[in-house]
Amino acid sequence: MGDELQADVARYGPSQIIHLDHEKSIQYSPDLWATVIAEAIREFSGDIILTSASIRGKDLMPHISAKFEKSTAQDATKLFWEGDKLLIIRPMYAGKALASFSFTGTPQFIT
Repeated sequence: MGDELQADVARYGPSQIIHLDHEKSIQYSPDLWATVIAEAIREFSGDIILTSASIRGKDLMPHISAKFEKSTAQDATKLFWEGDKLLIIRPMYAGKALASFSFTGTPQFIT
């Protein structure tokens, strides 16, 4: 990960930033990427896993969360803590309504 990108991500306060580099990761493969990322989540005990809501992020995250038998919260527009629970806000019905919810247990997967 470039120093500039790592510094940009670090300003949001994550407890860890993990850069994965796998020799077969040059071409996108959701199954391979999900396997490698799931192994890192287990190794580093990730609790909240975030990715962009890009086409690739929204394709990849469900592959990862399935390896933990968890759901993915897609298209989150706001995240905030209420006590010890992470609350997630996301649009529903083509943006006509907003849903607020939280997950139980970890890891939690959010785009």
